[in-house]
Amino acid sequence: MSIPHAVARHLTVSLIAVAVAFRAAAAAIAPDTTAIVNTAGAVALRWTGRSGQFYRIESSPDLLTWTPVPGEYKGTGAALSPQVRAPGAATEPRTFWRVVAAERSFFTLAYPQLFSPVIGTAIVPLAAGVTFPDSRSPISFAITAGSLPDGCSLDPATGTITGTPTTAGTSTATIRVTNGSLSADTIVALLVTPPPPCLVDLGVADYSAGKKGAFPRNPWDMTYFAGRLYIGQGNSDNQDSPDTNAGPMKIVSLQPGTPGFRYDGYGTSATLPEEQIDVIKVIDGALYIPGHDPNINQTIRTLYRRTAESEVWTQSQSTNADEGTSWGVHCYDIIGFGGKLITSGYVNAVSADGGLTWTNAGHSFRGTALFAVAGKLYCVTADALWIDEYDPGTQRFFSRNDLSVQFWARFMPGIQGPSPFFEAKNYGAKIVRPVMIGSRALYLAGYESSDHQTRTTDVYLARSLAQGAYDVVRTTPVNEAPWDLLARGTTAYLLTSRRTTAAGTNEKFVVSIWQSTADLTGWTFLWSSPELATFARSFEEVNGDFFLGLGTDDGTTTAGPWDQTYTTGLKADSGRILWLRR
Repeated sequence: MSIPHAVARHLTVSLIAVAVAFRAAAAAIAPDTTAIVNTAGAVALRWTGRSGQFYRIESSPDLLTWTPVPGEYKGTGAALSPQVRAPGAATEPRTFWRVVAAERSFFTLAYPQLFSPVIGTAIVPLAAGVTFPDSRSPISFAITAGSLPDGCSLDPATGTITGTPTTAGTSTATIRVTNGSLSADTIVALLVTPPPPCLVDLGVADYSAGKKGAFPRNPWDMTYFAGRLYIGQGNSDNQDSPDTNAGPMKIVSLQPGTPGFRYDGYGTSATLPEEQIDVIKVIDGALYIPGHDPNINQTIRTLYRRTAESEVWTQSQSTNADEGTSWGVHCYDIIGFGGKLITSGYVNAVSADGGLTWTNAGHSFRGTALFAVAGKLYCVTADALWIDEYDPGTQRFFSRNDLSVQFWARFMPGIQGPSPFFEAKNYGAKIVRPVMIGSRALYLAGYESSDHQTRTTDVYLARSLAQGAYDVVRTTPVNEAPWDLLARGTTAYLLTSRRTTAAGTNEKFVVSIWQSTADLTGWTFLWSSPELATFARSFEEVNGDFFLGLGTDDGTTTAGPWDQTYTTGLKADSGRILWLRR
């Protein structure tokens, strides 16, 4: 760019103007700036400040290193002309100045995030981080709204927060720093808990930008990834449950140890065009959400992805002219197998490029679960209970007639409910929530509830599904209803519940967590909750702690004789997230 300059006496002044974008969506615009030198040798810079923009001046002797000059200027549409050199200043080598523009103030305040403090334990002092303070003026700090936890205080001179919390709960304080002419605010939120072990109520997540209600608040899945815990909610039912087709969805997440939920969409959109987020899985270092029920177009299959390096979710879409709506209407599960991504639905699909493009992997009677046993990949269907096997050579699934509905006892022996075989067809029994440990798989089985949700009744260990060598055992703890499974290395965890009072409006539930035995054929009791108003539908383990997502059944028996509701009516605590701090 051209560098306007002026010469006065023996003083040479050079000036450049640049912009710094503090917001990627709206970069600041560098102003046209001129240098003014009066006869006394004073130097001022003049530019017109755009309304809503902020400016500071930086100086350099060599155009390589730059030093901020004290002071910040806010644009109002009028001319600005701050002085950068006083009259009578000694002659100096050539000096360069630049005006830096931004969409927000350079004067900012921030504090490090503190993991939940404990009652009776002094917190690590939180030092104030102030950017671009004006060295010509002292700064001071004050709380302008809210409060810090009881027992903690703010130093008005340094901004440091110290103390020993005395009361459990969430405290939020707005802290302001000022240097007399400028001020900056930030919010400090701290979640204080009793000494571990304890059960902490984190509040109710708001899943939807569409319909609201207890049933769509069900946390169908919870997955920890890159410092955040993600929660899948919504309702893709078309009938037989409250608040059907509840989208569009928000991706709900929280940062363990800090209060509050965050709500994301994909790209620049605030929401996802989905009716329900049912499955959230970590595969090969990335986090995936298959499009459970897209409301864009039923011919479009969707997939959402984020990486450990970026918290921005991206969406990929695919279509298949031969399959039409069968291709896009539902995608129930996703798995990594043989270096590829594979999804299940009315049509299974395989991708070799991380989900950007897909090829047809064969028809399915609504595949609800994908899992591997002894090196072979299987897909379990729900509309006609069946297990299909994947052929890596053809990259397609083929039906295993020996694992069809009439042979249900080979893969869900002793299921606690009616026989899954109804006149050679099954409109009720399902397999969901599979996890793999080594060459073995564990999964939950149960019955269709409401339209196409699931009321799980049993947990199974599958060691072989090879023809003629079936090895599947039921491992359900006595008198417990299983809801979710986790795999951590060679260990599995199971989430269950049991009703402790008679069914009715005042019924109570106890939620339990179990750890697998070394051979995975049984469960060792780990923890139980106090009595709760409802059960927990999902859970997740993070650094030895557990997070529980409370849920509800639809409260009615409508889909068929196998659809027996688990709760009496809808439960208001559905969507509440509890933290078992151990």
